[in-house]
Amino acid sequence: MIQRIQTLYLVAVIALSITALFFPIAFMIVDIKGEQMTFQYFLLQQDREGFFNSNWLLLILQSVIVIISLITIFLYKNRMRQIRVLAFNYLVCIAYWICLWFFAVGVAQKDIPQGLFLTGSSYGLAAYFPLVQIFLLYLAQKAIKKDEILVRSSERLR
Repeated sequence: MIQRIQTLYLVAVIALSITALFFPIAFMIVDIKGEQMTFQYFLLQQDREGFFNSNWLLLILQSVIVIISLITIFLYKNRMRQIRVLAFNYLVCIAYWICLWFFAVGVAQKDIPQGLFLTGSSYGLAAYFPLVQIFLLYLAQKAIKKDEILVRSSERLR
């Protein structure tokens, strides 16, 4: 289980999901009386009162990606089921990516205090993690299929 390459790919997907909590998703540049100020938007954003204000949809989708990746790791005895669960993880990761790109900046703009003008925005490092996750899921699926072909060919020889 641990020595298989697809397990390492799935662990990397989990690590990227956890790392996304600590890197900014977006940067908002606002104009305050002629001065430029940058606000960073994280997946878990702490507001002025000390409470965590986050985009719950993105946080739930990221948690689902972690849970499905863990489930996929422990389905190593049934490779065809592992491939189907991995395909579902693709869909969740793509949904996360779409929500991130369309809603993250919109939600971040709502967090900017009244009276400030948004002059620019850009995506942070964590906004590109889903692309890497999708690629790692592809590599894991390819390795699982390779294992399945190897097992089927060895069964034919018996």
